[in-house]
Amino acid sequence: MSETTGNVKRSVGRPRRAVAPELIGELRGRGMSFREIARGTGLGYGTVRRAFLSIDAYARPAGRSGDALS
Repeated sequence: MSETTGNVKRSVGRPRRAVAPELIGELRGRGMSFREIARGTGLGYGTVRRAFLSIDAYARPAGRSGDALS
């Protein structure tokens, strides 16, 4: 009774939260820090930062850099 699973990839670890990167980008454009956004949305700092950095560089609000730590 051996089953062949083939190349089935299973995710490991905690499931990722659903985040709207556009919202994070908009809030950053208004001058909010990653920590302020995290507190306001109930997400973690790392989740907020990862969502922001996933936005294409050309879609980010002008005047803000995702490279600097807040």
